[in-house]
Order: sequence, then C-alpha cells, then structure tokens
Amino acid sequence: MLPEEYRYNEYKYIVSPHAVNRLKNRLDSIAKGTDPYPEGIVESNYYDTMSLLTLNQCKDGSARKIKFRTRRYNEDKFGSLQIKAKNIFGVRKLKCHLPNWQQNISWLNACDQASGDDLKLMLPITNSHGPLSPVVQIKYRRHRYRIMGARITLDEQIVAKPLFGLRFTRKSCVVLRQNVLEIKTEQTQLALPPFAKGLVRYGSFSKFALSCRELLGETF
Repeated sequence: MLPEEYRYNEYKYIVSPHAVNRLKNRLDSIAKGTDPYPEGIVESNYYDTMSLLTLNQCKDGSARKIKFRTRRYNEDKFGSLQIKAKNIFGVRKLKCHLPNWQQNISWLNACDQASGDDLKLMLPITNSHGPLSPVVQIKYRRHRYRIMGARITLDEQIVAKPLFGLRFTRKSCVVLRQNVLEIKTEQTQLALPPFAKGLVRYGSFSKFALSCRELLGETF
C-alpha cells in the first residue's frame, strides 16, 4: 500500500446528460475561477495485467483497488506516470514526470523514462504486479473548482478507445452516457453538497471500469 501521507478521500457521483449543464452552471455561480486550472482536456492511458487484475478489482467491488496510468493535459508533449490505490481508509496516489508522451508505451519503458521522488516507491509496487500493458485510453473535458478546502471536478464528453492490452472488445470507441462529479477532500464523511442535490447519483464506480465494460460489450 502507498504511504500514509499521500491519503485523501474521494467521493464520486454520476451525472446524467440532462443534468450536467445545470450542475456546471451551479458550480460556476459559486466557485468559477477558484482553481488555477479551471478547465481542460484530460487524457489517460490505463494499464493492467494479462488477467485484467485491476479491472476485475473494480468490477468485483473489491475493498482494495489499484490503478496504473499515464496522464497528460491539453495534449501536452509531456505527462505523468501515476499509481492510484484505494481502500476503505481512503485514496493514495504516486506521481512522476514523464518527459515524452506515448500512447502505447509499455509500463516498464514508461518507468525507465520517468523521474521524480515517487519513482523509488513505484518500482516495488510495479514489480509485484508483473508485466503491465496499456488497455484503454480515456479522454474527457474536466472542469475544476475549489470549495471549502475540497477539490471538485466535473468530467464530461468522456470518450474511450481500447489499446492492445484489452482483448476481445466489441467496440472500437465509446462515448459514455454518464458524466462524473468527483469531490476530493480530507473529510472522512461527506454529506451531498447543496449545489449537487437533485442532479447527481452516488455510486461506487470508475471511468476506467465503465469504459472497459462498454468496450467489451458488458453493459446495456
């Protein structure tokens, strides 16, 4: 598990297509411009084992989950290497700088190129999971806000494409019907904020799992 000092709590909510604009308008009215990067495109490549260990953790509702990904913003030529772990006590994340963005780079090659203090913590976790291949690319527009010490993001226009590690897909591209509201905070219990009431539905899910299941034809 990742070090204690990296921990925070994360609450996720599904936002239906008919509610996303109303939710964004509410957020803009109370917190527009509170984040230094208020809006942008996020592109992530997720990695998994040959047996899809991390995907199955999400699908099975495991209390302990881990994700391996590379991420970049606004189609920059550089990005970051990230490991995100979650259990009942919260979420923890490690990040390293990735100087050259490549969509189908192997995880080990990405580690070889990465730099940063967290790299020495990443390598034992990586080695314990064995070979990791890119399985899905997920791209979306993210709106960011800061309210009462919490980081709030609204993700819309979520598009996913399979990469070579995800086999037997039935679709070459999907656009998720769902939009996603995420609240990251130090609070261990969070009541639904007033701005979100009537517009969201709480759920235990991830964009990674939703995207892979759509591509594999497991959702209807």
